[in-house]
Amino acid sequence: MVQAFGLSTTERMRLNADGSCRWTPDGTTHDMTLTADGNLLVGTTNTTWNTAEGLRYFNGDALIVTRNADAPLFLNRLSNDGSIAEFTKDGTTVGSIGTSGGKLDIDGPANNSG
Repeated sequence: MVQAFGLSTTERMRLNADGSCRWTPDGTTHDMTLTADGNLLVGTTNTTWNTAEGLRYFNGDALIVTRNADAPLFLNRLSNDGSIAEFTKDGTTVGSIGTSGGKLDIDGPANNSG
């Protein structure tokens, strides 16, 4: 294990023997972990996404955000109407969620709206 200390003696970055890296800004809470196989865990050390809060990026697989008792995702477009989220399949846009005239707009293939 190798440890690097920041400005205070409690802030540390630790490289473990298994190749994982863990950042603990207060010396006790694990705010971020990068596992040896490239998974990123933020706010958790638990990889069981359906039982514990946190952000998990499983290398080459999925981004999963879990939150208790509130929405896990907030998207905010500033200024004009347009797409807030776009959905693609093999690099081609297949739909979007956005605003038009200040109201929710859901578009699919061939500009089918719902």
